[in-house]
Amino acid sequence: MKRAAVQPSGTIRAGAIGIRPAPRPTAGDALARNVAFCCFTLLLILNVMLPALRVGSVPLRGGAAMIMLIFFALLYTDAAFRALQRHSLILVLAAALASLGVFVSVVNGAPGQTVIEAVTEVHLQVIVTLLVAALLADICGPRRCMAAVVGVIGASGAVAVLQAAGVDFAWSAQEMLANLQRQSLTDYGDLITRRPRGLSFSPIHLGTQMCLAFAAYMAVRDIGRQRSFGVPTADPTIVWALIAFIAVSAASGTRSPILGALVFFGLYAWRRQGTWLPVVVILAGALVYTAWPLIVGAVTDAQPRVARIDDRSVEGRWTLIYYGARLFLDNPLGYGFAFKPFEQWTNYWHDLYMLPSPTAAQSKELHNYALNMLNTYGIGLLLVAPIVGRLLVKGKASLIFFVPYVLHIMFHNSGPFWNDAIVWFVIATIGAAAAQENRVRLGGQGTLAPTVAVRAGAQARRSTVPHRPGSRKDPRLKPLR
Repeated sequence: MKRAAVQPSGTIRAGAIGIRPAPRPTAGDALARNVAFCCFTLLLILNVMLPALRVGSVPLRGGAAMIMLIFFALLYTDAAFRALQRHSLILVLAAALASLGVFVSVVNGAPGQTVIEAVTEVHLQVIVTLLVAALLADICGPRRCMAAVVGVIGASGAVAVLQAAGVDFAWSAQEMLANLQRQSLTDYGDLITRRPRGLSFSPIHLGTQMCLAFAAYMAVRDIGRQRSFGVPTADPTIVWALIAFIAVSAASGTRSPILGALVFFGLYAWRRQGTWLPVVVILAGALVYTAWPLIVGAVTDAQPRVARIDDRSVEGRWTLIYYGARLFLDNPLGYGFAFKPFEQWTNYWHDLYMLPSPTAAQSKELHNYALNMLNTYGIGLLLVAPIVGRLLVKGKASLIFFVPYVLHIMFHNSGPFWNDAIVWFVIATIGAAAAQENRVRLGGQGTLAPTVAVRAGAQARRSTVPHRPGSRKDPRLKPLR
């Protein structure tokens, strides 16, 4: 048996074990990757900055995603099937939630149009968005997609910082986007008109997107670092990423991402190896302890929103949690897609009016992702719990980077299958990064080529590459006698 040739560094040559080295990318491959990257970035821009832009009655982001999915799936059939297989659990979850939601909605007598719109705009959109994002990430590479996520959302965050600094141009840019979508910002109250929101629809959407950009950046880097170091290690760039993340959150006046960042950093410092991380924690703690009186003195007059935990918004959260729990206990089956908690407050006012900020129940949603899902789909969510559990186990290596996102959605009306499309771009990017690392370990190429091109190229190589002396198919090699 022929022994595999070993390089001085200890790596096995691909040719020695029958694995063909990855071919050099051609100009056509580079063009395809650039086109895929541009399409991925365009879809992100539509979802982050222009979510309500329509062509007639069709949302532009949904129509563009469908067209791109069909086009690239026909061109990269094998990659499309791999993306379908990689994210099959999420697709099954989307179908199961759609079926459960339809059942609960019909039982509660929801209008048919409401049910159709919910299935189309939520579950079908999740399937299309996830598949096209996963396919594009496979074609152009996960690192470029991660750069697109960070770049698009980071641009929105930078504008929010400028808005907080009082730069008029930053506010004009958001107003221009609103006019392009034919939206009147005054229709959405103080949330839209008074707090910096960057180029996103609202400060809450910006907070959600910043959490996801942070998760995408750190998770993709972590996958590469685990291949390089062999074990999960602390990444020094985590400090700068958290500083930028907290700065944007403070500028937009959104507190839950900051809480999530602090909890994440504590977990990260506890679990990851590295001598520099404890030092940073100790120095940061000493700095905050020393500078805290000065910080308090500086913000006492202005009283920024992120420094307060006693305003009506915080008080109203507890009332909404109680209200949402009561709604679920009174109807564990769920209310379906027509669920609007602010339409039922009169039945509970005798218990709500003594609570802090009770009027929140009259005009607001529950501001809690878990309660929104429970009241919409009901106790039937237990049926999909095994799928969710398998997804969490499958992605356990990157779950820690979603800690800020999880804490944020527990205080707001956003989350998977609930008013959040950006999470599927991030999941697709992280999944593509993990798949690419697996291909690299097995000696394959890191990016994909079109199905037709791959077959044609392999055929051309077989017909044009001469046989090497000593190979099995070398006509000059005679059998030993």
